[in-house]
Parts: sequence; C-alpha cells; structure tokens
Amino acid sequence: MNTISKIQMCWIYSPLIVINLTIFNVITLIIHVVSYSNMDTDKRVFIRENKHKSGIYLIKNNENGRCYVGSSINISGRFYMYYSLYHITNRKDSIICKALLKYGYSKFSLEILEYCDPSILIEREQYYIDVLKPQYNVLKVAGSSKGRKQTESAKLKISKSKTGVKPKAETLNLLREHLSILNKSKAFKVEVNNVITKETIVYDSLPLAAASLGCSTPTIINYDKRISQGKNALFKGIYRIKIIRHK
Repeated sequence: MNTISKIQMCWIYSPLIVINLTIFNVITLIIHVVSYSNMDTDKRVFIRENKHKSGIYLIKNNENGRCYVGSSINISGRFYMYYSLYHITNRKDSIICKALLKYGYSKFSLEILEYCDPSILIEREQYYIDVLKPQYNVLKVAGSSKGRKQTESAKLKISKSKTGVKPKAETLNLLREHLSILNKSKAFKVEVNNVITKETIVYDSLPLAAASLGCSTPTIINYDKRISQGKNALFKGIYRIKIIRHK
C-alpha cells in the first residue's frame, strides 16, 4: 500500500509560532488558540479577553457536534451581537442564531482558532471553512453576504433550520436573565457601522457600545449628535454611530 499518497503537508498558524507538519488526517491540523467550554458562563471572560482582537472563531454545539466558523476584526464586538436577544431573534436567515435560541447558550462552547491581522482575515476564515465544513455556515464563501443571492440549497437549509426551533417561554426567560449581566441599560440601542468593512453591530445599550469601542458614554452621545446634525463625524475615522431611540 502506498502510504505516501495519504500524507499531506500543511502549516499550523498561531500567534507565536508557525509549524510545518506532515500529517495523515487534515482535521488534526486544527489546534485552537483558546477555548471556552460554556458559552453562557464564560461570556464575560470571553468578551474581556477578546476585546479589539482580530481573528477566527468557532461556535460548537456540544449536543450534536455541529459548528459555525466566523471572523471579525473585533471578536468581542461581534459576540455582543450573539449575546443580544434582540439580534438572534431577528436574524431570520441565520442558522446559528436559530440554534442558539433552540438549545441555549450553555449547550455551546467557543474556540478561537486563530488571531490574525485584519488584512488576511477573510483568507484565513475561508481556510477553516474549507477544512472544517461547518454545518451552521449557510454560505461557504467567507466575507460579507450583503447583496449576494442565496442558492436554492441555502434557502432550503434555512427553511429546515426554522422547523421546531421556536424556543419555549422558559428558554427565552433564561436567555433574558443571562443577558441581563451584559445588558445593564435598556434605554437605547446603539447602531455602530464600520464604513470600511460595512459591518454593522447593534448594541443593547450605551454602556455596551462604549465598552466595545473603548470610549465613554458621553462620547457615543456626542458622535450621534454630530451625525444627526448632518456632519460626517466618524469615531476613530471608521465608525458611524447612531443611537436608536424609542418612539
């Protein structure tokens, strides 16, 4: 038997070292940088440790082994979305959000697959999507899905994901209770748009938005005021801030 045909040469990337390995199984290539066993109880630590860090993350359902691979130039900021009940209940096209509602945060674990420079973020995300073939990723091409027409298979996958995933009342109550730690103030939501990446994040409160952007609450209010006055005011030169006020 020719064993050479089974050998694959590959590289493992990490923040500290790059190793060239000869392996028999490509899946053994994936060595996470950091792991968090419980998406619920580890949320505060996860957000604190990944503030303003760029990289690739994995959300894994410990009940069925299915996973989702994503990337962000600010991992902490991205997960404020996943920890927002407002966000996950309104993402009709997201299988991972449906799964979070169905199973609850405690059934998921988190992994940082790699920290990397924003310039290669999409390239590295695509690498992990190709290798891991995550079941919760509807789109198999890394990057923004904005304006991209969904295939029939993608539509079918989303449709199937909606079946039986309506959360029970007690599940929603638990989610609201868990999220209350992060969502101290519910007066206003804050929409933050990155004009470079076109990424938009809606935070559940002024303090959450300020914490993620590394500024004070008055700064958030000030930039929102300047935008409402018609000024082209971008926080840190890239963020357009808008406070969503209740009518």
